[in-house]
Amino acid sequence: MRIVKYCSEKYNINSAPNIQLGTLEYYQTHENLLIKDSSEGFYSDQIEHKETTDYSMSELNELYSGVRFQGSGKIKMMNGSKLVIKDKTYPNVYIFCATKIDDTEKINPEMGKQFNESYNSFYEIKNPQKFADKIKKLLIQKLLDLYPGGKQLVIDCFYREITYVNEKISIFNSRSEAVLARNNRQTIEKIFIKTKESLDHPGCNFEKNREYRFAWLVFNKQGSPFLTKDNTILINTKPLREFAE
Repeated sequence: MRIVKYCSEKYNINSAPNIQLGTLEYYQTHENLLIKDSSEGFYSDQIEHKETTDYSMSELNELYSGVRFQGSGKIKMMNGSKLVIKDKTYPNVYIFCATKIDDTEKINPEMGKQFNESYNSFYEIKNPQKFADKIKKLLIQKLLDLYPGGKQLVIDCFYREITYVNEKISIFNSRSEAVLARNNRQTIEKIFIKTKESLDHPGCNFEKNREYRFAWLVFNKQGSPFLTKDNTILINTKPLREFAE
């Protein structure tokens, strides 16, 4: 497997002064419909009831829906009804998108046209781990410059290929099944899931992009998400060039 970044010549890491990282919100509202994904970072679980079911407040809280239920009462779900838990997007993550190709595949700059007509260049990321770790250090320094108290920030980085699905929703027949799945699901998993087809631009196929994604999650020292004010951030390319060609 090889990791390739298609881009315009002026943004090639080997010549441009900076590369750009973007938040999930940035891509949710991107002006380019070939890139925009309003469902970026969202995922839902749905329980379909085949019989009338009463839920206590504690049973609903086990779903970790983001809403805290209190009291001793019960909520009745009728036969045929659906309970949907829509997880919120991450407010504290920056991502960088590339493309995964086979080892024997010839790199063709024309492939970049599927993202943007102006893409006429590319570079290969030779060491994803060192690339991600170096950006982590540079991002911390950048945030130190931008935000007071940045010394207290912690950044976790992840990188992997995207999983493509028909719909970003899992269907369950019972609450217990949903609880088990949600407990076992990695919290970062929804960052690396996309629909095969764009929900914003009919006919636009995301799966053919074969995206390989880097993600950096920013937290404060208490472990809470750090709410970044900037949807994009520029990272100096010079320290990154040893990991690309």
